[in-house]
Amino acid sequence: MMKISKFNKVLLLFVIIIALIYIINPIKEMDIYNILIVISIIPVSLFPFLLEKYGNIKIPNFLITLYMIFILFAYFFGSIVGLYNKISWYDTVAHFSSGILISFAAYYIYKISSKNNNKVILVLFIVGVTSLIAISWEIFEFVSDSIFKKDAQHVIDTGVNDTMIDMIVALLGSILFSFIYFLESKFSINGIINIYDKEIEDYYGKRSTKRL
Repeated sequence: MMKISKFNKVLLLFVIIIALIYIINPIKEMDIYNILIVISIIPVSLFPFLLEKYGNIKIPNFLITLYMIFILFAYFFGSIVGLYNKISWYDTVAHFSSGILISFAAYYIYKISSKNNNKVILVLFIVGVTSLIAISWEIFEFVSDSIFKKDAQHVIDTGVNDTMIDMIVALLGSILFSFIYFLESKFSINGIINIYDKEIEDYYGKRSTKRL
């Protein structure tokens, strides 16, 4: 297991504290739906830490930091504080950000598991993983709406528009990541992906695949 940075530990502690604070009102009102939403942020936030500890999976601190910030931005402020309903563009930005976050995770998985050095295959893998997770999330929302009689997908007021936009912007996030990756690779730019790649190299002692 790799050493978790103090910053990521502080982020995790902050998420747990705010979850315990925000769950008070739903408990008082016996609002099961919102109780589940608030309390679920804890295991969701713990996910990368549990993978490291019990799954013997090394996860770069940079990726954990991105994940924790996304949880705060999309999960806490979006769902719990309710910014999805208060700011019209917030949901779109969150899904676009999810595409970028998933791309970082997919890039990491490819780097440590594949011996193929083809840039096109790497990009197809990143875009494919992002698309799969985006679709899976919309299925999850559909099932949740059906069980709890909610409308997280805004089917009532937008039809399929909200669902399609969510998937499209997540895909665009992965395309943006891929574009930046190609630029950094072609022109040897020491940008965010190259820095991230160096962290992966440091974790494993060597490049898992030859630099593209």
